Amino acid sequence: MNDIKVRLFKSISTIWEKEISPEISDDTKLKDLNIDSLSFIQIVVEVEKEFGIHFDNTMLEVDSFPDIGHLLRYIEDMID
Repeated sequence: MNDIKVRLFKSISTIWEKEISPEISDDTKLKDLNIDSLSFIQIVVEVEKEFGIHFDNTMLEVDSFPDIGHLLRYIEDMID
């Protein structure tokens, strides 16, 4: 698992207050993880702190990221 994914999972775990299963893949849908709009904003705040990035206002809806892979790629693009 790459460093960005580990750090993303750490951010999600902070919100959930439990560890994320290592079986979650890039294709796992955020909605399948029961991430709703409120928990998504909480995750965004954690991710912004963890990576020192800021999500564009147009990307602050859970529907902007259909799965973990899309969220990872967005973070990678913001870091580069």
